[in-house]
Amino acid sequence: MNNRHVNMLADIFPQYPTEQQKKRVLAYFDSMDDRIEAAKRIQAVERKAVGICIRKMKSMYPNFEKLHKYAWAKGYRDVQLVSRCTVLGMILNDVEYQDHKLLVWLRTMLGGNGMTPKFIQDCYTLLMQAYQQLLSEEDFVLFEPHLTQNIETTSDFSEPAEPRV
Repeated sequence: MNNRHVNMLADIFPQYPTEQQKKRVLAYFDSMDDRIEAAKRIQAVERKAVGICIRKMKSMYPNFEKLHKYAWAKGYRDVQLVSRCTVLGMILNDVEYQDHKLLVWLRTMLGGNGMTPKFIQDCYTLLMQAYQQLLSEEDFVLFEPHLTQNIETTSDFSEPAEPRV
């Protein structure tokens, strides 16, 4: 559990839970099984979703490979890592989880290596579209806010002085 959920439970102490607190805690845990089951189905299509994303990025940014050593292998790794962190955020039902755990740091690294906000936005939009194509509507509804958070967080930085995309 992350801090938000620990705080939700800690706020009850030293009292016994009110009906409203009880409902909030139960709602969180009641939906846990659905989120974990969705995570299993996301895992089953992850390779395909990341592959679709990277293939489309290659066609949109053909010079990228010339500017960065092992560009697409590293890109695949990074997108896969973001995808997995995003799933954990979904399981925790916390759209800001991946910001604190990975995305803010990753955004700094990508910007520092000459990636543009548009490049990053394209990448994570393509990932979201791939998951939308591969997942059931129910699973995508659980996952979508977290995927949207990826796009917003990772592409929120100034254009680099020397773009390398």
